[in-house]
Amino acid sequence: MDFIEIIEDMFASASEHQITVNPTQIYNEGWLVRALTHFSIKHGITLKGLAFGSITNWTSEGLIGSPFVGKKAPHEGYTHADIALGDFSVDYETGGEITVDETPDQFGIIEAKLGSPLSKGTKYADYYDQAARNAACIAYQTYQYPECKTFFIVTAPKNQKHFRKIQELNSVESIITKVERRFEEFRSVRGTYNSRNDILSAIERISLDVISYEDWIEHFDQFKEIQQLLLAFYQNTLKYNLKLSKYE
Repeated sequence: MDFIEIIEDMFASASEHQITVNPTQIYNEGWLVRALTHFSIKHGITLKGLAFGSITNWTSEGLIGSPFVGKKAPHEGYTHADIALGDFSVDYETGGEITVDETPDQFGIIEAKLGSPLSKGTKYADYYDQAARNAACIAYQTYQYPECKTFFIVTAPKNQKHFRKIQELNSVESIITKVERRFEEFRSVRGTYNSRNDILSAIERISLDVISYEDWIEHFDQFKEIQQLLLAFYQNTLKYNLKLSKYE
């Protein structure tokens, strides 16, 4: 028995009467979106114009930089991408920073939410929400490659009370306004402000979408066994995360 099998054995307890692992360590949006991504690629699902069968690489919780990382205040840290997909490399032995390939065909991020909206600002910019941060990171990684297909998708429960707000935040108008404001805070920082127009143009090329977990799972209607496994996992995720009592 290797260590992975030991973990699988412990995780199995989450669905048994005598629970030894808090189920929320397994049944959460992180593992849910990883499972959905894995099977979408394996079975060639197409979602919101994204053909998962064409994805060359994906990872979860990789670090992605923006124009404002590593600068003096009001700087920000790296963004943790729930799921990054496309043409890139990442070395977790050296910290886990994502590096987009030269002349990439596609690159994007999927952000998973459950009982909360897109998170608000950073330490130095309380208006700079999660949609704006992710879009700025994607644009920063790809602005030199205008032919690269870029995307930022947020997935959340269909009946989540924040769903409409997520749609409002994940719009080009909302994102551009906030990234422009962020650049103004760096007007005097050599190098950073100079990339402003390139970054804003790259943001306008990003495909922005919001999809519910329910709709995503429905895309597996030709793979009934996988669909039922994903649906059961999703139902347990809702069951064990009590914060969803905030639903309308």
